[in-house]
Amino acid sequence: MHTRPPFLLFTDLDGTLLDHRTYSADAAMPALEWLKQKAIPLIFCSSKTPEEQVCLQEKLGIRQPFIFENGGGAGIPVEMPAMEDNLLIEPLGAYRLYYFSSVTAAEIRHFLKEIAIKTGLKLSVFDDLTPEEMQMVTGLPPEAHARASARRCSMTIARTLDEDSIRQLALLCRERGLALSRGGRFYTLTDEKVDK
Repeated sequence: MHTRPPFLLFTDLDGTLLDHRTYSADAAMPALEWLKQKAIPLIFCSSKTPEEQVCLQEKLGIRQPFIFENGGGAGIPVEMPAMEDNLLIEPLGAYRLYYFSSVTAAEIRHFLKEIAIKTGLKLSVFDDLTPEEMQMVTGLPPEAHARASARRCSMTIARTLDEDSIRQLALLCRERGLALSRGGRFYTLTDEKVDK
């Protein structure tokens, strides 16, 4: 007897599952209910941090694997089979985090400081902001600050850049083995060897 292969649904978050401005998932709730009824796992694939994705899963009443920080790693519920042993693993509550990136957020932050000194570019990142400043820039409530700032293998630039600055930064990133990508509103730096 031929059985149908199981389905998985992968989704980005900002501007896809979540409203681009309000971060609400209300419009997606009928689809989420349908997926639950059909037992189709919904896999988040986002630039968001593990803490942000776990919080969202809890709000939506789901518990599934997720891909964080633009492919820098994946979170797997602890009750699911473990991934390869050679990947760096970190516990996060009821999840195991696996890292695919060979670059840490601290290394990217150091690189951005070097760039600011060399070029004069002002490159503040999310964790440079106070909770109130982050709310003004992103629309996220102040209590989301710690989750959005808990970067492990990427850094998101928290200000608008002009085209010349973007070109200059992208070139310097490539020289260092980093990728500069644009999400819905912000640019993020990651290891060039990973992506969503």
